[in-house]
Amino acid sequence: MTLFRYYYWLIKKTVHPLLRHLDKRGVQVILWVVNEEDNLDKILKNNVDGIMTDEPTKIIPRIKELF
Repeated sequence: MTLFRYYYWLIKKTVHPLLRHLDKRGVQVILWVVNEEDNLDKILKNNVDGIMTDEPTKIIPRIKELF
């Protein structure tokens, strides 16, 4: 396993539990540079308090659809 794949695997396995942990403790989570709709769908499954994006014209309509 390459170092990149290991880090990818490690991040993938720890991000969702970390977000749940922070949410339970009332810590606000704001994610930076969410520019793709497929990433947005994955992120909105978790409880995040804010999203920063370089592509608001792509992301805002998708968020309005969901809420």
